[in-house]
Amino acid sequence: GIECLVNAVLPVALAAGEWPEAAVEQAFLALPSPGTYGRLKPLERWLAGSGARPFPGAGRLQGGLLLHADYCSRGRCGQCPLSS
Repeated sequence: GIECLVNAVLPVALAAGEWPEAAVEQAFLALPSPGTYGRLKPLERWLAGSGARPFPGAGRLQGGLLLHADYCSRGRCGQCPLSS
């Protein structure tokens, strides 16, 4: 599904030179979110407090994973770019 495209197909197509970077970026940004689960559920609930969908697309979901890895899982709550 979408996760396979994001984590395998698109990176391999880019690295192998099968698709130009602009085409890979366009495809990546057009993908819908595969849905939030696991470790991002608490972050989604916190960010959705205003009623917004914090991860509407696959790209935003990947950003959420990065935030979780760099801030949430390291005890840096309140220090991420979304906290200001």
